[in-house]
Amino acid sequence: MHRIKLVIKYDYIKAISKNNTTKRSSSGMYKPKVVKGIQNDIRTLVRGAINATDGRVKFRDGKVWVKIMVYRKRDPFTKGPADVDPINFLDGVADAVEKAIGVNDKGFSSVVDWAVDPDDPRVEIVVEQESEYGAD
Repeated sequence: MHRIKLVIKYDYIKAISKNNTTKRSSSGMYKPKVVKGIQNDIRTLVRGAINATDGRVKFRDGKVWVKIMVYRKRDPFTKGPADVDPINFLDGVADAVEKAIGVNDKGFSSVVDWAVDPDDPRVEIVVEQESEYGAD
């Protein structure tokens, strides 16, 4: 099993939600600089996690799992709007992971889950691949 895990800032989830990743201008659609910056930060964190394994983790073409656990600030089923929508974050993370590991995201599978942790809201991302796909 080839596996890395990282924790990213909770604020990133709203910024690269699918609702915010593309904007319309008079010349067409574009991705805001803040979105590109956050995706670059995630790529850097993924590359750093891989580099920290001293070459033991290598991802190859094949099925890659991207598991996202969002620890929300509050329960979305209480009064008021939900603070974030975790599923809308998936595509932005997948795009960043794809560039970081060099594997096309058409082979990605995903799990997105959430829990409430008002004292420590965060996003945990696990990227893993069975050894048969990522054999050394």
